[in-house]
Amino acid sequence: SSSSVLSATEADIQVSLKTSAVPNINQDEIKNQLEGKTSEEALKYLGGIRNIKGYELKVTPAIPFFRKVPSDVSRIDLVITNE
Repeated sequence: SSSSVLSATEADIQVSLKTSAVPNINQDEIKNQLEGKTSEEALKYLGGIRNIKGYELKVTPAIPFFRKVPSDVSRIDLVITNE
């Protein structure tokens, strides 16, 4: 700043901060709600979570007519990306 002051008795400091809000998301609760659901049910649940802009569901291996989220939560990988 052109008007900054720095002397033995006085100092003018200019500070700029950048922050982002990160919602508190309980991953264990999401996994528990997803376990054993069909793809359609899981997508509906994910779409109803507040503070989430987008989501994607991948079930692997992709077996036709059998697209369910695992019933074992340890087999559910949840990846959260902050923008």
